[in-house]
Amino acid sequence: MIIYQNKNITLFSSNGQYYAKILNYPEHKDFFDNFFKNENREYTFECELYVDEINTLDYLLKNNKGNKEIFEDLFLCLVEQIKYLETHQLTIPVLNVRDVLYLRIRENYTFYFLNPRKVFSLNNEKIIINKLFDKNDFTSKELNDIEEIPNTSILKTASYWSLGKLLEYCFRTIDIELEDIKFQQLYWALKKCLELHPKHRYLLFI
Repeated sequence: MIIYQNKNITLFSSNGQYYAKILNYPEHKDFFDNFFKNENREYTFECELYVDEINTLDYLLKNNKGNKEIFEDLFLCLVEQIKYLETHQLTIPVLNVRDVLYLRIRENYTFYFLNPRKVFSLNNEKIIINKLFDKNDFTSKELNDIEEIPNTSILKTASYWSLGKLLEYCFRTIDIELEDIKFQQLYWALKKCLELHPKHRYLLFI
């Protein structure tokens, strides 16, 4: 059964086991290495994933499986991925619930954004927007205001805003507003993501 699929990756289950099939790995090597952590992959490959469950964030939310601890894991995992991508001059300008996948081992959750087609290059901390991007509830104002592409005026912190809005949305599915977790670590981290001025946004969890 196919759990998730885009042009470069298919996650599926068979006889109670989970598998990933990757196409065109070298083109998106810097993206996929964060997930597979292997330098020697073929152009196309398939591997087994030794986990108890895999599915999308969308599935998790719709089936009321989320809680504050899981959403904190979501935030920390995506922060790690965004920072990793930035070291390779890449970023995810706009997140969504369909392309974020979770891998569960017992009670431990790990999250990844797994659509390389929605990853953009960076130059001098600005996003090189040379293709269409998602416009959804998690898109920053500065991205929504773009009238034409190509565009190189948007700071990489547009992705931080998107992350903050994604977490805000997740919490609302369990009837929690950000003010309900005020003074907790995650609250301050999300407030730094959701600064209105792009230059004032940071990825911090202290």
